[in-house]
Amino acid sequence: MKPIFDRLPLMAKVALAPALVLLCLLIVALYGLSMSRETSRTLDFLTQQSLVHVALVAEAQESAVGTNAMVMKSVAYAGAGLKPAVIKALDEKIGGELKLTQQRIDRLREVLSGDVEAASRLTRLDAAFKKYTAAALDTLDMKDADLGTAAVMMSSAETAYGETRSLLGELFHHEVQLAERRGEHATASLRAGNAASVTLAAIALAIGLLVTWFIARQIVRPLQAAVGIARDVADGNLSLREVQAGRDETGQVLRALGEVSQRLNAMIANIRSGADQIDTAASEISIGNNDLATRTEQTASALQATSSSVADLANTIQLNAETATRANQLAADASLVAQQGGSDVAEVVKTMDAISVQAKRISEIIGTIDGIAFQTNILALNAAVEAARAGEQGRGFAVVASEVRSLAQRSGEAAKEIRGLIGASVEQVASGTSKVHAAGETMRRIVASIEQVSTMVAEISRATAEQADAIHGVNEAVSDMDKNTQQNAALVEQSAAAAESLRVQAAGLVQTISVFHVA
Repeated sequence: MKPIFDRLPLMAKVALAPALVLLCLLIVALYGLSMSRETSRTLDFLTQQSLVHVALVAEAQESAVGTNAMVMKSVAYAGAGLKPAVIKALDEKIGGELKLTQQRIDRLREVLSGDVEAASRLTRLDAAFKKYTAAALDTLDMKDADLGTAAVMMSSAETAYGETRSLLGELFHHEVQLAERRGEHATASLRAGNAASVTLAAIALAIGLLVTWFIARQIVRPLQAAVGIARDVADGNLSLREVQAGRDETGQVLRALGEVSQRLNAMIANIRSGADQIDTAASEISIGNNDLATRTEQTASALQATSSSVADLANTIQLNAETATRANQLAADASLVAQQGGSDVAEVVKTMDAISVQAKRISEIIGTIDGIAFQTNILALNAAVEAARAGEQGRGFAVVASEVRSLAQRSGEAAKEIRGLIGASVEQVASGTSKVHAAGETMRRIVASIEQVSTMVAEISRATAEQADAIHGVNEAVSDMDKNTQQNAALVEQSAAAAESLRVQAAGLVQTISVFHVA
């Protein structure tokens, strides 16, 4: 019975109790209708038959009494010497009343033929009344001829009348008792029907209450289990549990909540694992960037000191070169400028090559950061999808996932922007290198021409000029390296700050999901 009940839909379960109550009430109503019809038939029989029988007997009594009174009156009129016409009219009326009374007795015999006791009395009544009729008619006929004989015959008629009246009285009493018994039977039947109706109504009410309690229990138990699962999820308890539910709507809700709890369990476990990995990776990146920033600052300090020393040396050599080139100022200046230009171009090429190598290295680091940001974005997107599937219960997870995804996207965008800037710098360095090579070639041709004009001056001041040019190139290279080192230090600090922010966000995510207990 219970498996069949569990397969019923919720609407059928809810409608079952009222349906059973209505069915029981219908049975009570049908029983009451049956009892009402039975009582109605009894009352109809009592009204249409028993009371009619009593009325017929009463009419026969009245007719017999009236007829006997008129017979006595006719004999008295004859003895008083009234007019014969009056007596004759009375005698004719007596004859009609005798016939009417006989007809009523015959009618009683017809309608009471099924009552054995009444039929027996009616047989005797018929004989007694016929005897009375004969005696009465003989008395009426004799009163005109011999009043004394008529008086004697009247005595015989009175005897027959007494028997007739006695039988009519017994019959009347019998019919009255029969009607009373039928009335009492109808009353008893009505009372029994009322008692049975009340009993059936009480049984119907008890059945309805019992079925209602059973149905309410079957409906409330899954809902209570669903509330328990929802409270556990709200408290962060996502431990796997076995869900037992029926096939109705409440069972479906309970199973759906169980599936939601299981999916949240798996999702939170994945998010926790990913957050731990992100936290570990971010911590390692932060430590590496901090070390790199320290070494970069140390290198920048050393380069600044070197640049200062080289600048002092360049000033000294420059004074010596000016003294050596006064003899042929124009040629020496041109040669010096050309030589310095060639040296500068060579050093610039070297510096640009070094910058290109460093830029590629930074690009690789930014690529690594971009990959981490992309993976974080994917994990945050998966978390947001799972939170959206969870509905209202996953709204908090969706907010956290959205913040992580936003941070990952911002990190990715910053990495892309840095990569673009570095790429543009590399392209500009390559373009500058080609131009510097071209300028160097031009400078070499100028130097060759000047050397033909001022060979002697160039020989005298070559060593000094070369020293000045070399020191000047070294000074500029060191300055460029110092500038690049400072820029690299700033980028490293930005990367360290981004890595630290990522680590803090990952730690916050780990702390946020730590409130959930998974299996």
